[in-house]
Amino acid sequence: MKHLSHFALCLYTMILLVFFVSETRLTSLPYFMTKINLIPFAQLYDYIQLLWIHAINPNIVLRNTIGEIIFVMPFGILLPASFKNITLTKGLFITVLLGVLYSLIKYFTHLGSFDIDDLIYYVIGFTVGYSILHVHKTRSLS
Repeated sequence: MKHLSHFALCLYTMILLVFFVSETRLTSLPYFMTKINLIPFAQLYDYIQLLWIHAINPNIVLRNTIGEIIFVMPFGILLPASFKNITLTKGLFITVLLGVLYSLIKYFTHLGSFDIDDLIYYVIGFTVGYSILHVHKTRSLS
């Protein structure tokens, strides 16, 4: 079972890399459009305002909020399944570290913005995935 979780984690990582490369090719931004947002939920607040006046497609909002959470959930399952010493705290640290690295790469290469909301969504996604694995393990033992 451990080999399967290692394989799944490698496959998931490759999918993330392919997604990152394909996403960045499609969304390359001019320098003036990249930004840093360090105010929690500012982007979500903007989305709510835009939704209220019907100035944004709801699918964009869902993709950039719920989609980010769902996107990271497998990491919350596969990382602790692959490495038994990964606690919730260690997993969250790794998730934040990788999220910051990803956001910094997007920002400095002008392929996107650094947004604290994304990091919050990553933490939520990892925590949900980790919780799913923990509940599954608990039920398996009963």
